[in-house]
Amino acid sequence: MKELSWERKGSLGTGEIEDKNGEKLREKEAILRRWEEYLSELYAEEKRPDMINIESECEVNIDDRGCEILKSEVEKTLKELKNDRAVGRDDIPAEIWRAMGECGIVELTKLFNQIYETGIWPEDFLEMVMVPIEKKKGATKCSDFRTIGLISHAAKVLLRVLNRRLFARLDQDMGEEQFSFRKGRGTRDEIEVMRMIG
Repeated sequence: MKELSWERKGSLGTGEIEDKNGEKLREKEAILRRWEEYLSELYAEEKRPDMINIESECEVNIDDRGCEILKSEVEKTLKELKNDRAVGRDDIPAEIWRAMGECGIVELTKLFNQIYETGIWPEDFLEMVMVPIEKKKGATKCSDFRTIGLISHAAKVLLRVLNRRLFARLDQDMGEEQFSFRKGRGTRDEIEVMRMIG
């Protein structure tokens, strides 16, 4: 049913995209070239924020580097992934990683620790599939679409493990009065406290 309704709705509307001059493109190759051009402009080097100076690994205290990625972290994160989600470039759904059981968790943990130690990410983890989704019906301009990037589920697991570690570390360094961007301490909570005081 989902597949049928998806086909009917379509993620590319009429199958036409306008080029920079407003002319409609109908051929698949021309549409793909336009998307490539649009995304290159959207994520252009000069639009990115300046790189922050990150200390090299040899300058970091051994205690601050963090331990290797644990099997339990990978297992927990794999369990949290939802079923029936779109796959990335590798075409491997989360269900396959879970179906591999203990063997899959051990292999992923080894791979993640190799990445963690060397800092070298596999090409599959760096590639994504961009999917355009209409913001409004009948969209023909690239800017009228949301672009969703689909990454591999293995990369998603590693990123979530690292993200969880970073948030735990930041949480230790934040004061009790810090609200917003924290679990259980949103801006609404702070506003409520202020109303109760006032």
